Amino acid sequence: MSVDFDLPKALDDAQVSSYERKFSHNWYLSRLPANAPIRSVDEMIAKAGDIVLPVIKQANKIESLDHDVEYLAKLKQQEVICAALIELMDKYKLDALVYPYKTSPPAKIVSATTDRDPAEAASGSANVSAKTGLPALVLPMGLTKEGLPIGLELMARPFAEPTLIALGYSYEQASPARIPPPHTPTFAGEKL
Repeated sequence: MSVDFDLPKALDDAQVSSYERKFSHNWYLSRLPANAPIRSVDEMIAKAGDIVLPVIKQANKIESLDHDVEYLAKLKQQEVICAALIELMDKYKLDALVYPYKTSPPAKIVSATTDRDPAEAASGSANVSAKTGLPALVLPMGLTKEGLPIGLELMARPFAEPTLIALGYSYEQASPARIPPPHTPTFAGEKL
Protein backbone atom coordinates (compact mmCIF):
# COMPACT_ATOMS: atom_id res chain seq x y z
CA MET A 1 0.00 0.00 0.00
CA SER A 2 1.20 3.53 -0.65
CA VAL A 3 -0.28 6.99 -0.45
CA ASP A 4 -1.68 6.85 -3.97
CA PHE A 5 -4.92 8.59 -3.04
CA ASP A 6 -5.98 12.16 -2.43
CA LEU A 7 -4.77 12.56 1.16
CA PRO A 8 -6.59 15.86 1.93
CA LYS A 9 -9.87 14.39 0.65
CA ALA A 10 -9.28 11.16 2.58
CA LEU A 11 -8.60 13.15 5.76
CA ASP A 12 -11.85 15.09 5.28
CA ASP A 13 -13.68 11.77 4.91
CA ALA A 14 -12.09 10.52 8.14
CA GLN A 15 -13.46 13.28 10.42
CA VAL A 16 -15.21 11.67 13.44
CA SER A 17 -15.24 14.43 16.04
CA SER A 18 -18.84 15.41 15.32
CA TYR A 19 -19.90 11.81 16.03
CA GLU A 20 -17.83 11.49 19.21
CA ARG A 21 -18.50 14.96 20.61
CA LYS A 22 -21.46 14.03 22.85
CA PHE A 23 -19.71 10.98 24.26
CA SER A 24 -16.41 12.72 24.97
CA HIS A 25 -18.18 15.69 26.57
CA ASN A 26 -20.30 13.37 28.72
CA TRP A 27 -17.22 11.39 29.74
CA TYR A 28 -15.48 14.59 30.89
CA LEU A 29 -18.53 16.15 32.55
CA SER A 30 -19.45 12.96 34.41
CA ARG A 31 -16.06 13.00 36.15
CA LEU A 32 -16.52 16.48 37.59
CA PRO A 33 -17.24 16.75 41.33
CA ALA A 34 -20.78 15.94 42.42
CA ASN A 35 -21.43 19.64 43.11
CA ALA A 36 -20.53 20.72 39.55
CA PRO A 37 -23.38 22.73 37.98
CA ILE A 38 -23.35 20.63 34.80
CA ARG A 39 -22.53 16.91 34.59
CA SER A 40 -23.83 15.96 31.11
CA VAL A 41 -24.58 17.44 27.72
CA ASP A 42 -28.31 17.06 28.40
CA GLU A 43 -27.90 19.21 31.54
CA MET A 44 -25.80 21.73 29.59
CA ILE A 45 -28.53 22.14 26.99
CA ALA A 46 -31.28 22.27 29.63
CA LYS A 47 -29.51 24.92 31.73
CA ALA A 48 -27.82 27.01 29.05
CA GLY A 49 -29.31 25.98 25.72
CA ASP A 50 -29.23 29.50 24.33
CA ILE A 51 -25.41 29.60 24.44
CA VAL A 52 -24.68 25.95 23.59
CA LEU A 53 -23.19 25.67 20.10
CA PRO A 54 -25.47 24.12 17.46
CA VAL A 55 -22.85 21.43 16.72
CA ILE A 56 -23.11 20.24 20.34
CA LYS A 57 -26.90 20.14 20.15
CA GLN A 58 -26.74 18.22 16.86
CA ALA A 59 -24.20 15.73 18.22
CA ASN A 60 -26.37 15.18 21.29
CA LYS A 61 -28.97 13.51 19.08
CA ILE A 62 -26.65 10.56 18.37
CA GLU A 63 -27.72 7.67 20.60
CA SER A 64 -24.96 5.11 19.93
CA LEU A 65 -21.87 4.73 17.78
CA ASP A 66 -21.72 0.93 17.91
CA HIS A 67 -23.74 0.40 14.74
CA ASP A 68 -23.51 3.81 13.05
CA VAL A 69 -22.49 2.90 9.48
CA GLU A 70 -21.10 6.35 8.60
CA TYR A 71 -19.06 6.55 11.80
CA LEU A 72 -17.64 3.04 11.35
CA ALA A 73 -16.73 3.84 7.72
CA LYS A 74 -14.84 6.94 8.88
CA LEU A 75 -12.93 4.87 11.45
CA LYS A 76 -11.99 2.42 8.69
CA GLN A 77 -10.82 5.38 6.59
CA GLN A 78 -8.57 6.45 9.48
CA GLU A 79 -7.05 2.96 9.60
CA VAL A 80 -6.35 3.04 5.85
CA ILE A 81 -4.67 6.45 6.07
CA CYS A 82 -2.61 5.39 9.11
CA ALA A 83 -1.40 2.20 7.39
CA ALA A 84 -0.50 4.12 4.21
CA LEU A 85 1.52 6.72 6.14
CA ILE A 86 3.38 4.08 8.13
CA GLU A 87 4.15 2.21 4.89
CA LEU A 88 5.41 5.46 3.36
CA MET A 89 7.75 6.02 6.32
CA ASP A 90 8.94 2.39 6.10
CA LYS A 91 9.46 2.53 2.33
CA TYR A 92 11.67 5.61 2.52
CA LYS A 93 13.19 4.75 5.94
CA LEU A 94 11.87 7.96 7.51
CA ASP A 95 11.77 8.59 11.24
CA ALA A 96 9.03 11.19 10.81
CA LEU A 97 6.98 13.13 8.29
CA VAL A 98 7.27 16.93 8.32
CA TYR A 99 4.54 19.23 7.08
CA PRO A 100 2.99 22.63 7.90
CA TYR A 101 0.79 22.47 10.98
CA LYS A 102 -1.71 24.80 9.36
CA THR A 103 -1.93 25.98 5.78
CA SER A 104 -4.17 29.00 6.26
CA PRO A 105 -3.57 32.22 8.19
CA PRO A 106 -4.68 32.35 11.83
CA ALA A 107 -8.30 33.36 12.32
CA LYS A 108 -8.81 36.94 13.39
CA ILE A 109 -10.31 37.65 16.79
CA VAL A 110 -12.56 40.65 16.38
CA SER A 111 -12.66 41.65 20.06
CA ALA A 112 -12.11 40.23 23.52
CA THR A 113 -15.80 39.36 23.74
CA THR A 114 -16.13 37.88 20.24
CA ASP A 115 -14.74 34.45 19.58
CA ARG A 116 -13.27 33.38 16.27
CA ASP A 117 -15.49 31.99 13.56
CA PRO A 118 -15.20 28.18 14.15
CA ALA A 119 -15.02 27.43 10.42
CA GLU A 120 -12.25 29.99 9.94
CA ALA A 121 -10.40 28.85 13.07
CA ALA A 122 -10.37 25.22 11.91
CA SER A 123 -9.61 25.88 8.25
CA GLY A 124 -6.26 24.80 6.93
CA SER A 125 -5.46 22.41 9.77
CA ALA A 126 -4.28 19.07 8.45
CA ASN A 127 -5.21 17.21 11.66
CA VAL A 128 -3.33 14.20 10.30
CA SER A 129 -2.34 13.03 13.77
CA ALA A 130 -5.84 13.45 15.17
CA LYS A 131 -7.31 11.44 12.29
CA THR A 132 -4.76 8.62 12.35
CA GLY A 133 -3.80 8.25 15.99
CA LEU A 134 -0.14 8.67 15.06
CA PRO A 135 1.94 10.74 17.51
CA ALA A 136 2.91 14.25 16.45
CA LEU A 137 4.78 17.27 17.74
CA VAL A 138 4.17 20.88 16.65
CA LEU A 139 7.13 23.26 16.59
CA PRO A 140 7.51 26.98 15.87
CA MET A 141 8.62 27.56 12.29
CA GLY A 142 8.83 31.34 12.26
CA LEU A 143 6.63 34.27 11.41
CA THR A 144 4.67 35.22 8.32
CA LYS A 145 5.47 38.52 6.60
CA GLU A 146 2.56 39.93 8.65
CA GLY A 147 4.33 38.87 11.86
CA LEU A 148 1.97 35.98 12.69
CA PRO A 149 3.44 32.74 14.09
CA ILE A 150 3.45 29.60 11.95
CA GLY A 151 4.37 26.06 12.88
CA LEU A 152 5.42 22.75 11.48
CA GLU A 153 4.35 19.31 12.59
CA LEU A 154 6.47 16.20 12.94
CA MET A 155 4.55 12.91 12.86
CA ALA A 156 5.98 9.45 13.50
CA ARG A 157 5.03 5.81 13.87
CA PRO A 158 2.99 4.53 16.82
CA PHE A 159 4.87 4.79 20.13
CA ALA A 160 7.69 6.84 18.60
CA GLU A 161 7.30 9.76 20.99
CA PRO A 162 10.96 9.57 22.10
CA THR A 163 12.00 9.98 18.45
CA LEU A 164 9.68 12.98 18.05
CA ILE A 165 11.05 14.62 21.21
CA ALA A 166 14.64 14.07 20.05
CA LEU A 167 13.88 15.47 16.59
CA GLY A 168 12.01 18.41 18.09
CA TYR A 169 14.87 19.17 20.46
CA SER A 170 17.42 18.98 17.63
CA TYR A 171 15.28 21.23 15.45
CA GLU A 172 14.92 23.84 18.18
CA GLN A 173 18.68 23.79 18.86
CA ALA A 174 19.49 24.27 15.16
CA SER A 175 16.80 26.82 14.32
CA PRO A 176 16.89 30.50 15.21
CA ALA A 177 15.68 31.48 18.64
CA ARG A 178 11.98 32.02 18.96
CA ILE A 179 10.92 35.49 17.97
CA PRO A 180 7.68 36.72 19.47
CA PRO A 181 5.42 38.74 17.19
CA PRO A 182 6.14 42.46 17.53
CA HIS A 183 2.77 43.13 19.19
CA THR A 184 3.30 40.47 21.91
CA PRO A 185 3.66 42.18 25.29
CA THR A 186 6.47 41.15 27.59
CA PHE A 187 5.76 40.11 31.16
CA ALA A 188 7.81 40.93 34.23
CA GLY A 189 10.70 38.50 34.58
CA GLU A 190 10.19 36.98 31.12
CA LYS A 191 13.16 36.36 28.83
CA LEU A 192 12.70 35.09 25.28
